[in-house]
Amino acid sequence: MDVHRGVVTQPDNPVDAYYRTAAELGLDYVEVMLDGPTDRHWLTTDGADLLDSYDDLDLVVHLPFEGFDLGSPVDGIRDAVVEELHACHTAAAEAGADKSVLHPNALAWQKAHGAEALVDRVIESIRLLREYADRDGLDITITVENIYNAAVELDDFERLLEETGAAMTFDTGHARIEGYDQQAMAEFVAAHTDHISHFHLNDTRGPTDEHLPVGAGSIDFARLFAALPQSWTGSASLEVTTPSMEYIEYSAHQLDRILSDGDTRS
Repeated sequence: MDVHRGVVTQPDNPVDAYYRTAAELGLDYVEVMLDGPTDRHWLTTDGADLLDSYDDLDLVVHLPFEGFDLGSPVDGIRDAVVEELHACHTAAAEAGADKSVLHPNALAWQKAHGAEALVDRVIESIRLLREYADRDGLDITITVENIYNAAVELDDFERLLEETGAAMTFDTGHARIEGYDQQAMAEFVAAHTDHISHFHLNDTRGPTDEHLPVGAGSIDFARLFAALPQSWTGSASLEVTTPSMEYIEYSAHQLDRILSDGDTRS
């Protein structure tokens, strides 16, 4: 199994700290949040020199999500969101990114519009993003992340992935919040290995979005990776909310131990 390892940036820490830490730990890539000080324009302005300095690290991007309503009942709003996210894909691909992470957000009032209609619109928006990327020859894999308290739930993902042609980012903490225990997570991963391309690894002590270091909570990551076939190739990002890079280092060592014990590294 070939697992590429990386780390997700957070806006409350300098992005160069993540790059320095990733390089020191021998990680394969940095997943940059394209929001705030590191929005899509950063890739070709302030961030260009940093990316060049660490050209041995690959690039994954996490698309902006707060306020980006892919399920809006207003066509003009939805069109604008799709256009902006496509602009993110274009900038990311030009900067060398080979993968993006997308939240399937639907912000409209579910009681008024109905859950099924919101899911339909989100799916159509993601289908358009795939279509636009293919049209413009962007060599980037679009992955859709499971998020909680949303119109699009894990139970909707089989349909979403089939109808959009997108891949999936499986977020461990978010799945736990949706009620998936260790067995259910492993079963979901085993059933969707053909679609899962990316993981967000964050630990939690219960059904809350704690984003703890790997090994600091109750999630059985070894069982999760054991559910994947040895032929699986993909990426796994450490998504730890912390001001200290030491917890990123701890998580990376925990992940390496899990992968080594499971003989999953190629």
